[in-house]
Amino acid sequence: MENGFPDFEKYADMKILIIRAGALGDTLMLMPSINAMRGEHEIIIAGRSPAIEYLEPWVERCIDLERGEWHRLYNAQAQFDTLNIMPDQVTGFLNDRDNIVLDNLFHLFTGAKIDIFPPFPGTGNKTHVALYMAKAIQSAGININPHAAFSEVLKKPLMGQKRGKGKGIVLHPGSGSKTKNYSPEFWLELIRGIRDKNLSEPFDINVLIGPAEQEILNAFDKMTEVYVSHNREGLLSILDNTCLYIGHDSGVTHLAAMMGINTIALFRKSPIQNWHPLGPCVKIVEEMGNMKSTLDQTLALALEAIRQMGDTCT
Repeated sequence: MENGFPDFEKYADMKILIIRAGALGDTLMLMPSINAMRGEHEIIIAGRSPAIEYLEPWVERCIDLERGEWHRLYNAQAQFDTLNIMPDQVTGFLNDRDNIVLDNLFHLFTGAKIDIFPPFPGTGNKTHVALYMAKAIQSAGININPHAAFSEVLKKPLMGQKRGKGKGIVLHPGSGSKTKNYSPEFWLELIRGIRDKNLSEPFDINVLIGPAEQEILNAFDKMTEVYVSHNREGLLSILDNTCLYIGHDSGVTHLAAMMGINTIALFRKSPIQNWHPLGPCVKIVEEMGNMKSTLDQTLALALEAIRQMGDTCT
């Protein structure tokens, strides 16, 4: 919704606050829009930690909605002391059926142009989430080309990975939803399949376990090196030494793709049209009805990527 402020698309060098309360994958969907706006406007992102920490190098400021007074945005008729920010424009991606957040934003930022959009495309809408958000930002009055912004992330890494570094193959057998995940047995068979090929170059196969996957840790600790990642620095350190990444539809998979890492993304219960990872070196494996067929396709793509490791991804 809009408060009748003058036409902002005539203006440049604005201070833009974007509110996106979500996990890592949800938050990273802002990157195409951020990339398109960088250098033109001062961008401030309000979201949830640790997801927003991954955007810090590309924006002027990140704000944790769980800290300070920001959590009061969701409380009706909330009282605020000061948030030490005065944006020209506020764009929110959140559920606000009772207009509680909208009313608080109007009260906080008098004179700013304020727009609230649903966090995701509607049911049955096949628009990619990143493109949907770019279109929403454009409709709020920011002068960006959504399709050009979306296309850019498919052509080049937006998050600074230098390809060709490291000899690590990282497997991430988890995600934020168990319904998306294949069993540990699937991943163990994949490891065996890669090792059985007696590859000419030595590649380290590492399993990445996040806080949500602790229960499957024991399935891998005798099979290969396991990394338990709890923070941004640790995760980025692992990915910086990765030449091939394989994972479910998860935030880490989206991160790897945007870093330019050769990425194989496994999809089960989430729509590929809305959520396929964005990057120049991404392959998708859709569930094929039985584990063996899916495993065979994943292994074939992995071995092909390993063989081509020194070349430009295709």
